[in-house]
Amino acid sequence: MKKVDKKFIEKTIHKNIENALKVFKEKNYYDISEFEFPTITFNLKGKTAGKAYLKNNNIRLNSELLFEHNNEYFKEMTLDTPLHELAHLIVYFLIKKKIFDKNLYKPHGHYWLHVMKLLEAPNLSVTHSMNNELIDKKKNLRILFSCSCGYKHWISKHKYTKIKNGREYICTICNDTIRQIGIDFVDYKYE
Repeated sequence: MKKVDKKFIEKTIHKNIENALKVFKEKNYYDISEFEFPTITFNLKGKTAGKAYLKNNNIRLNSELLFEHNNEYFKEMTLDTPLHELAHLIVYFLIKKKIFDKNLYKPHGHYWLHVMKLLEAPNLSVTHSMNNELIDKKKNLRILFSCSCGYKHWISKHKYTKIKNGREYICTICNDTIRQIGIDFVDYKYE
């Protein structure tokens, strides 16, 4: 499958959110005329597909899931996830307007589901079904270091960054400074 460029994905997400808001407003169920179009960023990391920042009216999407799966999850990341997060923002907006009772609010409760239906979101699921194997591998990236006694030291990305910035780590066996010899993915459950 051909890789889609970032600009096309961003336009698709904006169009999908605009269309959903239009459908919501046409139903005239709640007045959201003062609701501002959310800012959308692509800087979310980890296994979460998207996250709504209620007070900032911001939707953060996971760029790794968006761009590194060769369109495998195109619909889920350009339609399902943005509408899921948009529903959170609309519920928060309606709570601020005192249309919804904040004491009855649950993140994926009745209000959220109701708004998802009004947005005509095709997927009412609370969680995504995307494969996180690639992200798991990146998370478990370890850099192989060694020292004069030959002991293998598996260093995390965090420690590796410190070493690149001048920090030295000493082997507890031979008291020699450890040096990089390789890079690999390691599953620590079996090491």
